[in-house]
Amino acid sequence: MRLVSPRVPVASPLRAASARGSDVNEPQINVDCFYHLPVYRVVGLLGEQSEIPALSRDLASAGVDVCAVQFLCGEQGAHILDAHGRYHGLRAHIVRAFQHHLLRDVDPSPSRSCATSIYPGRGSPCLCAGSVGVAAFGVSDRSPGRPRYGELGSGPGLRGANMKSLAWSTYVAPSKPVVTDDPAPGEAMEMWSPTSSTLIYGDRDAVLVDALLTMGEGQQLADWVSASGKNLTTIYITHGHGDHFFGASPVLERFPAARMVATGNVADKMRGQVSPRWLDGFWRERFPGQIAERPSVAEPLSEPAIDLEGELLVPVGLGHSDTDDTTALNVPSLSLVAAGDAVYNDVHLYLAEGGNGGIEGWFAALDTIDSLQPSTVIAGHKRDGAEDGPENIEETRRYLQDFEAEARRADNARDLYDAMISRYPDRVNRAMLWHSAHATKG
Repeated sequence: MRLVSPRVPVASPLRAASARGSDVNEPQINVDCFYHLPVYRVVGLLGEQSEIPALSRDLASAGVDVCAVQFLCGEQGAHILDAHGRYHGLRAHIVRAFQHHLLRDVDPSPSRSCATSIYPGRGSPCLCAGSVGVAAFGVSDRSPGRPRYGELGSGPGLRGANMKSLAWSTYVAPSKPVVTDDPAPGEAMEMWSPTSSTLIYGDRDAVLVDALLTMGEGQQLADWVSASGKNLTTIYITHGHGDHFFGASPVLERFPAARMVATGNVADKMRGQVSPRWLDGFWRERFPGQIAERPSVAEPLSEPAIDLEGELLVPVGLGHSDTDDTTALNVPSLSLVAAGDAVYNDVHLYLAEGGNGGIEGWFAALDTIDSLQPSTVIAGHKRDGAEDGPENIEETRRYLQDFEAEARRADNARDLYDAMISRYPDRVNRAMLWHSAHATKG
């Protein structure tokens, strides 16, 4: 199965939904990227558009706001589920998972175009059966106003469901010295930013997001994962910078059955980072004797999502953030996004690759993450102990806006650096700001 990159064209679906918001009795029909729009609690899969009115009436009579329903129907709906017509894409994979885990005993036959089971009220799922199939979305009680996908309990129409909730924990490797002859003004030495790695786990198995930089960090990370008592099946790498995967070798040695995966574009970037130009000419010079002899590189992810005990962990393509071809890992059942370096948490941003429209691309990446409406957003670089809330998206956006504004006013790198320090005096790692200012102003 080839990966379908789930990059979200944020503007068009969201604007379409907003523009139609006043038409409260109209469902949404064949909106692409429907699974990224948390406003939709019910998705009906229908063979023909002519079936929509009857099912809409049934849903409305059960107390469901029909404008919060997304229908996929006819050839266009099939195209959304299988855009290339040759294989099942991400959306079909999600629908199949819902069908398999939630609806083993539900008969979505053509004669049953009405709602199979409706559970109105906060924190309860809505379920809609169409003539083709079913998907359902719930709302988390723990996060008011924040949708949570797939959180469905047992009840009529859900016999055989056994949805175990996932959990997560984050390891933060502290700042570490960097060999350099150009520390930031006023700094005696350069430090590397604290870097996070997140373990998402169920009853037995676990998936690790990113794997740090040095061999020592990798050993400590392997100890931490082992202490969880979980079986590590997968390491997912969010983007191609070496500080997020060079530390994977000790983890893979500890868990030899685990595989390290990334999207195809990220895997390509990783191969570039282990080339002599970057591995010897950049990383080993700054961290002598600390990098693996042959850092492991991820295999391209062949599935559109990672299955963790029946829950889907969905790679989301973000384009450029602090480098090209970055991704996040969306965990709908936790309302969590492991954002990689698209989001920073109280750490100065790395903007040395922000030229040629890179900052604009970063704004778009943040919009994509924001469209998922997560309750938890884990930054790739974060101050240890900082809260992993969705406010980090806006704080990263504001930093980018301030950097752009100060760059327009500054005459040189030092002026830009000083202006940003006056705005953000307490953020971790001024060295990243110094390098960003040099790359921007020369």
